Amino acid sequence: MKHFWALLIKFTSVAIVLFSILSIFNIGVGTILFISIVTTVVAYVLGDLYILPKMGTIAAIVGDFGLTFGLVWILCELFVTTPMNTLSASLFCALAITAVEVFFHLYVRNHILSNNADSFIPAVTKYDSLTTEFSKEISPVNNKTNSRDGNKNMQNQRSAMEDKK
Repeated sequence: MKHFWALLIKFTSVAIVLFSILSIFNIGVGTILFISIVTTVVAYVLGDLYILPKMGTIAAIVGDFGLTFGLVWILCELFVTTPMNTLSASLFCALAITAVEVFFHLYVRNHILSNNADSFIPAVTKYDSLTTEFSKEISPVNNKTNSRDGNKNMQNQRSAMEDKK
């Protein structure tokens, strides 16, 4: 489940960047979604799950930049029929996605690759639950007793309080 949330976050950020840049060139929504899905899955598996834990953040950012640039460029060359400069569009897409990847790597390190108590769902911890506090009353009065017994208890409590003064 934690990988699902990470993939969803990564896909959303990649799709937003690709829609922002590639829609300028009148590329279809289906093509942009396909490029987003392929880029997300490949970059997550290679960059975030393989390179990031083994080589560190800087190597993962450089690897993600190269991987994203290459994937977007190749996929645009294969599937985009609109005349455009795919090299420069891929470069801008890779730069923008790499800027987002810096923050995504922090998320992956803190929530996906670690075994701490924090959850993989943003803003929710594993220990959040509906709990109730119970406390012992200072002077409980049993409602089932008759009123005369209740009055005796109250009088005893009052006399005890006055004795303390």
